[in-house]
Amino acid sequence: MRIKDEGKIARIYEATIQLVNEIGIVGATIPKIAKAAGMASGTLYIYFENKEALLRALYLDLKTKVMQVTFEEIDPQQPFKLQLFQLWKELIDFSVAHQPQRIFMEQYKQSPYYDSTVRAASGEWLLRADAFLAEGRRQLLIKDAPHDLVFNLMYGYLTALATAQHQKEIVLTSAKIEASFQLLWDAIKA
Repeated sequence: MRIKDEGKIARIYEATIQLVNEIGIVGATIPKIAKAAGMASGTLYIYFENKEALLRALYLDLKTKVMQVTFEEIDPQQPFKLQLFQLWKELIDFSVAHQPQRIFMEQYKQSPYYDSTVRAASGEWLLRADAFLAEGRRQLLIKDAPHDLVFNLMYGYLTALATAQHQKEIVLTSAKIEASFQLLWDAIKA
């Protein structure tokens, strides 16, 4: 069995993100991705069975990175509101610093490739997010609302802020990040 070159996988991922951002998921074909990655299509097929497998692997890789950035920086000894602020700040920082990856993830989630298998594989992140929000509810600090509603409120707001920053409509300074968090907190606090 041939050993897979992690450098080639990184090039494939970078080319996929670039092409999806430029021409969309439908237009990003295996031959175009391979060309952008500087390899033959046959080489790409050594690493991924097909386009669906490539997109799924890339999405899950990025989702894992988001989870590492968000939850691993939170100090569970801090009060809940400070933990939530740290989570918010880490998510904004990641979304702004990794705009092309965020756009890829958005497009992927809106595509037919995002299915129950991918949702199930994303389960660990959702379980951690649910447990985190449940703790806030247990402490009577956030509204007793379904977690999916709170999560989608946060996610939609985060996406809008990152997009506005990318389009140079706003500049997310520390003060604006703090103000954005206060607006979020006001929306979900008990």
